[in-house]
Amino acid sequence: MKHFCFLLFFSVSLINAQKIDKNLFGNYEYQSKNKNFSADLKKDIFDNIIYTDNNNNEIIFEKKYVSKFIPGLFKNEGYSIQFFRTQIRTFANDNNYKQKFEIDILGKEIISDNRNNTSEAKTDIFGNYQYVDRYNNESTSISQDLHGNWNFKRGNQTASLEKNFNSTYTYKDSVNNILEINSAAFQKLKNKLGGEKEVFFFLIYHFLD
Repeated sequence: MKHFCFLLFFSVSLINAQKIDKNLFGNYEYQSKNKNFSADLKKDIFDNIIYTDNNNNEIIFEKKYVSKFIPGLFKNEGYSIQFFRTQIRTFANDNNYKQKFEIDILGKEIISDNRNNTSEAKTDIFGNYQYVDRYNNESTSISQDLHGNWNFKRGNQTASLEKNFNSTYTYKDSVNNILEINSAAFQKLKNKLGGEKEVFFFLIYHFLD
């Protein structure tokens, strides 16, 4: 394990030390010192952002997805270089991996790859969030019901977050955790984390995962 961590640290350090160049077309290029690994981050004529490397990896971020989630790409150079470095670290030791990030015509956010993994997120006609993830033949779902309560399921694991009539919230999960949160405390969590969905993710991470 220590040997693996050292190699990972060494690899990341080398990537950070290398210069990332910008070509005449405004796209980013990287090549390792020994020239064994090279990668590119480019914007195509449709404003999609595409990462490729000589390990035959290709990651496509379609225009609508970029605009919603990573709008700084190819607008802020520091942000773009850091993003490129993250992709290099992620995929430098992988081969033949293809992944696409997109938003379809109905607004559904879709991430899919060539290894039969997918995730889909959308807001239904009632404004409730729905998410399904399929990874390594295991399915995870997170959803809101018509009352705005949150539900999580992954294999035998389940969790819920419900708003009560007295404006308190109750978190429950399949390992018998029960947590009552008063309105003021819940509002503080929302302000800190960003919203109800993020609070639910936070509780799942700390109590169930």
